[in-house]
Amino acid sequence: MSFYYFMYGADMDAAEGKATLTLSMKAFNASSPSWVDVVTFTGQQQTSPTEAWRVHEANVDSLLPATASTSAPMTVQYRFR
Repeated sequence: MSFYYFMYGADMDAAEGKATLTLSMKAFNASSPSWVDVVTFTGQQQTSPTEAWRVHEANVDSLLPATASTSAPMTVQYRFR
């Protein structure tokens, strides 16, 4: 699974009592009892407002249960915060 993200600006990093902003991707499936962290980015990632959006390739194969198949697929939910 891949997704693009852009994290630039003064509000990305902690300053003046503000918390550092993060982007996290989590996954959930019926055989998992809770949300599992896939990847987290913290603070500013780009160095200028004109820098290109970045792409992240997340390997989510390990999140699929062993019983998943093309004839009986499992649903995996993804959450970005």
